[in-house]
Amino acid sequence: MKYINYMICILVSFMLLISCTNENKKSPYTEKIKELNVGLAIDNYDIIRVDLIDSIKIIELESSSDDSYVNINSLVLGDDYIYILDFGTSKTIAIFNYEGTYIKKIKHGQGPGELYNPISLTFDSEKQQLLVIQNSSILSYTPNGNYINTYDLPFHPMQIESFKDGYLYYLFPLFNGSNSPAYQCELAFTDKDFNFQKAFIKSNITKQVFCPAKYINRKDNNTLAIGIPLVDTLFSFSNGDVIPEAILSYSKYKFNCNLDEDFNWDNFKNDIKCEPYNVFSDGINLESSKYTYFSLSSYNKANNGFLWNRQTDSIYCYQYDNDEIPSITAPFTIYKDFFVCISQPYFESKEIIKSHFLSKEQIEYFNNRNEEENPALVFIKFK
Repeated sequence: MKYINYMICILVSFMLLISCTNENKKSPYTEKIKELNVGLAIDNYDIIRVDLIDSIKIIELESSSDDSYVNINSLVLGDDYIYILDFGTSKTIAIFNYEGTYIKKIKHGQGPGELYNPISLTFDSEKQQLLVIQNSSILSYTPNGNYINTYDLPFHPMQIESFKDGYLYYLFPLFNGSNSPAYQCELAFTDKDFNFQKAFIKSNITKQVFCPAKYINRKDNNTLAIGIPLVDTLFSFSNGDVIPEAILSYSKYKFNCNLDEDFNWDNFKNDIKCEPYNVFSDGINLESSKYTYFSLSSYNKANNGFLWNRQTDSIYCYQYDNDEIPSITAPFTIYKDFFVCISQPYFESKEIIKSHFLSKEQIEYFNNRNEEENPALVFIKFK
């Protein structure tokens, strides 16, 4: 009976998917799309500086024992606790409070409520639950990490984000298999009881593309911000529909390739190394009440992140540089009106923001941190 119910759910999903695809062809939102001249921001080198900063707050994560030590692969900020997904070292989730005090780690293992392959998480403020994706299941926990229940899904999501109407999932085709209807989906939407509601057809260009970034982020309790790798459009999700909001214009720097059924990720990586200005959208899209952060990636040159003031249409450039210290990453997530970055002294990456907007005291603080310490979270609010 469980198998029959599962297949019925898959069939319904596929039918809704086809229906949704036809509806999207008639979308009334296309006339509202704004074009953002990202190339102009690169040319003018409009770097974020101190006068754009409203405030910076720093939370040091306690590293009092080996058990409290974490690598940050994904970060979720709940009402009372900070949740850090570490799928590289401990393959579990560490919990801290907003003073940075270490609380606990969810037990690693394969028993009920234990984690062995967590890949994404979110915090549902209405239900007051931490939700974790593990394979094609959702595990729920109390805010302080006590196990509640496990829910099975008819697809294998890569990411999850919560909002008032339910949960939105980003799907990656290799996780679902070419024979599954979910292979043709980019996004799936369930209600708060994890009942399937709707799916959205995917584009061919992301069939073989995978980047370890979070493409769905909460704007507010009603709306989600969505980015898709190699797609030069920023989207939002509200009232059960995906709405295009802005197109990134950077033709001078854009990498041109044949993004069709024959697209090959390995060939793409080789081709793009030939030119230093060949860049592409990596799908990151974070929004505060006033600003949108998005980024472009390159394999040859330092990456570029951009801050778009949606009230004035000004665009400022985050310039990444390997030689710049202190080592503060690009924004990982959003918390209220703060963009949250990470200071991780041992973190070797191109994604290091230049310190034009930090005070001398803040630069000294970050430079004095050592490899034995846990990462610090850097909350940045812009004027």
